[in-house]
Amino acid sequence: MSTEDHLDQATGGDNVRQCAGLDSKELETAYEVFMNTQGNIPTTELPIIFNTLGISLSENDLEKAIKDAVDNYGEYLERDSFMMYMEQRTHQWPSHLDVIEAFRVFDHEGQGYIKTSQLKKLMQSAQLGVDENAIDALIQDSCPDGGDDISYEYFVDSIRQQTEGKLGDYDTEK
Repeated sequence: MSTEDHLDQATGGDNVRQCAGLDSKELETAYEVFMNTQGNIPTTELPIIFNTLGISLSENDLEKAIKDAVDNYGEYLERDSFMMYMEQRTHQWPSHLDVIEAFRVFDHEGQGYIKTSQLKKLMQSAQLGVDENAIDALIQDSCPDGGDDISYEYFVDSIRQQTEGKLGDYDTEK
């Protein structure tokens, strides 16, 4: 089974990609369905839109998403603002729990650890746009004793803490 197959199995198949890969036609259709008679979408409709598009957010993350929309675009989203906002929101990384579940597939002993060499190979094959030196630095930060095994939960938590606010903090169900 390929790495991508393992990741699909751990994250429920294409669900993550569908959320992160909504195309502009799907967003345009959502806009048409939810716009009001003035031709815009009230930010209060965002929870329904997210749900309709299959984007599952915790209550806390939903509040953050609405606040972000209001802070950046106001109480109503015009077509261009809606498209820009939704494209930003739907191109987030998978949730913290999804990533941990993906790593669990490779934890054959069920101990919460994988080999650092395997982690490096997984990150490279996931095509996250992270170069080899950055991957090595992430592993070094997460495994300061230089051991061969790394706690993938600690690794994911470390990355999450380092990137909070940079990738968006719309992480579900943590």
